[in-house]
Amino acid sequence: MTTQEIDKLRYPIGIADLSQPYSRLDINQKIQQIGELPTRILASLMHLDTTQYDAQYRPNGWTVRQIVHHLADSHMNGYIRMKSAMTEPTPTIKPYLENLWAVTPDNALSPLVSAELLVALHARWSFWLGTLKDEDFTKDYFHPEASRHYKLFESVRMYAWHGLHHLEHIKTAVASSK
Repeated sequence: MTTQEIDKLRYPIGIADLSQPYSRLDINQKIQQIGELPTRILASLMHLDTTQYDAQYRPNGWTVRQIVHHLADSHMNGYIRMKSAMTEPTPTIKPYLENLWAVTPDNALSPLVSAELLVALHARWSFWLGTLKDEDFTKDYFHPEASRHYKLFESVRMYAWHGLHHLEHIKTAVASSK
C-alpha cells in the first residue's frame, strides 16, 4: 500500500481546517454536527456482528471498537476543555495519551456502551454550545503538547471534524470486513 493510499485511509475527509475566520453560521452547523454524531455512530453499529467490531479501517489502524471508545474518551476531554475555557481565564488543559487509552481493559466492552455515552454527552454538549454568545467563542485554552491556544470556535470545528473523521473510519472498516 502506498503512502498516498494510507493517507487517504487515515484522513478520509481530509485534515481539519481551523483557519477560517469565526462565523456564527459555520459554528451553528458544527454544533449541529456534534449533536447528530451519536445517532450516526449508533446507526453505523446497529447491524454489525461482534467480529466486525474488531475490523480495522487500515493496516495497523484502530478497530471499530477502539474508534468508538476513543470518540467517547476524546469528546469527554473536549467537553471539559471547552467548559474550562468558559469558566477559567485561558486554562492549560491536560493532554492524554490516546494510544494508551485505546488499549485499556474497558476497550474490550461493546462499542455500544461508548456510543450510548456519546448520546448523553453530545446532547448536553451541543445544547450548552448553542447557548453561548458570539464573544464566548473567542475564549481559549492552552494545549501544552501543541504549544498553542485554541479558541472555542476552533475547538467546535475540530471536534465536529473529529467525529465525522472517525465515522468514516468506521464505515471503511465495516466495508472491508464484508
